[in-house]
Amino acid sequence: MKPEGSGFKPPAQTGSSGEAAGVGSEVGGVHSNDETSWLDLWAMNPETRAYLKAVRRNAACPQASPRSEGAGDGSQEIATPEKLRKLQRALYRKARAEPAHRFWSLYSELTRRDLLEHAFELVVRNGGAPGVDGQTIGSITATPERRESWLNELQRELQDKTYRPSPVRRVYIPKSNGGQRPLGIPTVKDRVAQMAALLVLAPIFEADFHPHSYGFRPQRNAHQALAAIVEALRSGRLEVVDADLSKYFDTIPHDRISPLLANLYLNALDWAVNDAGVRGQPVLVRYADDCAPRARAGVMNSARAQLQN
Repeated sequence: MKPEGSGFKPPAQTGSSGEAAGVGSEVGGVHSNDETSWLDLWAMNPETRAYLKAVRRNAACPQASPRSEGAGDGSQEIATPEKLRKLQRALYRKARAEPAHRFWSLYSELTRRDLLEHAFELVVRNGGAPGVDGQTIGSITATPERRESWLNELQRELQDKTYRPSPVRRVYIPKSNGGQRPLGIPTVKDRVAQMAALLVLAPIFEADFHPHSYGFRPQRNAHQALAAIVEALRSGRLEVVDADLSKYFDTIPHDRISPLLANLYLNALDWAVNDAGVRGQPVLVRYADDCAPRARAGVMNSARAQLQN
């Protein structure tokens, strides 16, 4: 499912039989391994996302998972229900096999009880502060009856299409440079609804993402990004630009599944640089808003001009 007018064309991803090819860790696809969850850092609460840069820059440690295994960055203790995993596989394979396909009838999936149950479990696992309504996760999970009633209400609102998101509570946390980082904290109900949407939409967009994008993706992590950089250097691409998008996560709305949107916004850049058609072919390795283009001597200026045009 390619965004309209995105201007990028990923290479063909289908086999001769029309089946989706290479479904798996190569592009962070939907996996059948029950030990891993579809979710990566997408599932983190807003407070945790604020500390993303500090965490990922300290991530290079001896305990890192080997690149071939691709354990992913997210917490994985909650197994995805098999029926939901089957849906995600089907969506991913369809999107990968038919890049021009548009998915028009997904809303009914958001009202599935198993989907809402799983989304709720993930939100509870993530924790986080209450939104503008003051409702806490603990007040919802106080008793099984309360939890059931709360989920019934949300499911009914989604089915009746009467669900409306609440305003986002704005808070600020201090930054290391003395400034403040703005955070938007949705209500628990909105977080569950957003998580449900993410569980359905993420496999579709995942099929489009470039292999050199490593942040906020299942089966991908910072250690793999470092390995890709080393590989580019060993191939003779010694001209390096270490880039960081200023205040990128400060300006993307945190109430709208921002990690997924972050990758969507930058996906065109990933494909444009890595498929720039420049002699010597530059390589752009990206982790969230940190990117490191690498090229052979004398190529970087040509690549820059190609992108500007």
